[in-house]
Amino acid sequence: MNVSKNIRVLKNENIELFVLGALFTFPILKLSFISVLVALLGVYVMTSNRKLFFSNLKDLKTLKTFLIITLWVFFYWLTFFFSEDKERALVLILRTIPLILIPFFMLYGIKVLSYNKIRKLMAWFSIVSFMFLTKTYVLVLNALNYFKYDSRLNPWNIIENFKEFSIYTSYDLLDFVRWAPFEHDLELHRTYFSLCFVLCGIFWIYDFFIKKKLYKLILALLFIVWVFYFGSIPNIIAILIIVLFVFIRKVRLGYVLGGVLIFSLLLTYVITKSTYLSAQFNRAQEYSISVLEHNKNSTIGRIRYLDVFLELYKEKPLFGFGSGDVQNELLRVYKKRAYDIEYNEKKNTHNYYFHLLLVGGIPLLILFLGALLYFTKEALAKSNHLLLYLVIVFALNLISENILVRIQGVYMFSLFLCVFSRMEMTNNLEKW
Repeated sequence: MNVSKNIRVLKNENIELFVLGALFTFPILKLSFISVLVALLGVYVMTSNRKLFFSNLKDLKTLKTFLIITLWVFFYWLTFFFSEDKERALVLILRTIPLILIPFFMLYGIKVLSYNKIRKLMAWFSIVSFMFLTKTYVLVLNALNYFKYDSRLNPWNIIENFKEFSIYTSYDLLDFVRWAPFEHDLELHRTYFSLCFVLCGIFWIYDFFIKKKLYKLILALLFIVWVFYFGSIPNIIAILIIVLFVFIRKVRLGYVLGGVLIFSLLLTYVITKSTYLSAQFNRAQEYSISVLEHNKNSTIGRIRYLDVFLELYKEKPLFGFGSGDVQNELLRVYKKRAYDIEYNEKKNTHNYYFHLLLVGGIPLLILFLGALLYFTKEALAKSNHLLLYLVIVFALNLISENILVRIQGVYMFSLFLCVFSRMEMTNNLEKW
């Protein structure tokens, strides 16, 4: 009897790992598949874990947690009714559905996740991230061959190709792909690249101190180098904050982390500031000025976003304009201020906190901050420092990008915070 029960438990554990692993495959999938992944999670919960699901439905504590995490999303949906552009409001609301469904299924249908299972998921996500990078490498190569090199770049000459890549910024390389006349199914954005790499890098550093293996440190180093290469300021700041936090708690660990950070910076410097790059700098600079001027003026752009936000916020500070009307209002002020680049490219606020204030005013922002504070409180109460580091990463990225207006950002934010908040804490984990 016990053997039969153990077999069923093991089978269910393997199915759960498969389902969660499928969820972590999203960076290399088409957008339409993301809804399929959420549906897969729902089917698993309602079939394999239905007893747990229906039991938790009666639990008021679980309901309270669910509402704290998701109430801001429901309020976001309410702004549909005072938006004039109903069609755009509906599109944005549909994108936020995973912010409701993923916490719902994770809270009601998934028990605590062992650290061993989390490690397997992150090992798979690391492989997926490298697959994401490889697919992007091929796309960039094809785009450069089309625009610049007349098919002279061979995909197997990796070192020579990266020397050629080094004369352009990461913005430039991704723009080549966007302009190329061939289709692809990847969401190419520096922020999502950097988020994938920083989440993997942080995890493998964390895991190194749980069980010291050299390969974990090497993996962490590789991922952090890519974070620096893509030049994502929020994630670089997040890494520095985490190093400081660890250093304050555990001086010896802080020295190791600081050493990894310094070595990553030096390696990135060698890669991006090689003699070859220096020799080609003028050509790259001329190219950027003539074709990609808007990328070189990102600081000016962000000042303009702030300027436009302040003007709009003064008009409706309490409840905002509604989810459907924010973009139209931004375009109105861009045009009024003669911010031509921002108007023509239909730029958003590039700050999700500002976006929430324009959508639903102060109440919406307070509810959202309440959700972030809940995850922070949970992390500190359970000494789940890995969850705390993820909150820091996402909170900082939201300052510079509207990552939750894109389905990839919505999915990543909800999935990682919910999965890591379910992590079972043991004594060897709490010490870090």
